Amino acid sequence: MQKTCAFLALTFCVAACSGGGDQSSYAADKTGDVVATQKSMPAFTVKPGLWETKVTFTTVDAKGLPEAAKQQMVAAMGKGVTVKNCVTKEQSEKPGAEFFGSPNSSNCSIDKIDAADGKMAMALTCKPDAKTVITSSMNGQFGDDRYTMDVQQKTSGTPMGDLITAGKIEGKRLGDCPA
Repeated sequence: MQKTCAFLALTFCVAACSGGGDQSSYAADKTGDVVATQKSMPAFTVKPGLWETKVTFTTVDAKGLPEAAKQQMVAAMGKGVTVKNCVTKEQSEKPGAEFFGSPNSSNCSIDKIDAADGKMAMALTCKPDAKTVITSSMNGQFGDDRYTMDVQQKTSGTPMGDLITAGKIEGKRLGDCPA
């Protein structure tokens, strides 16, 4: 169960979602990279550098999960997981799922990103193994050096059935990447 909690938290560590007030709309291409859906729209920009992201989940629901185990998961996931990620200039110019903190081994793709006037909505799908599928939707606020997003996710293919979780992702730029 601890592995599941850690994986769920780390999968959705959205690192470096910041930008200006321009409206951008994105979708994943066949390789999983994010591409602008309308070429006339300005690119969604993020500021390269060292970012810290904290993910906390406050609700957990699974029909096959005993109440005591559910409370244990909420307590563990409610403490949050914090990660740091160095975002390069190249990553900031063409973000893919790994840009948003998803490990390559998670086999994640970005289904949608809409950003305008300091608000963002995002959908992400991860398939870390042959049985597990994690779908996530996130909505929140972003700025030049920080963001906060509410996240709802459904994990299918677990031994306890579908796992539904909700929480918050908070990120902030700490400065330049270490040399």
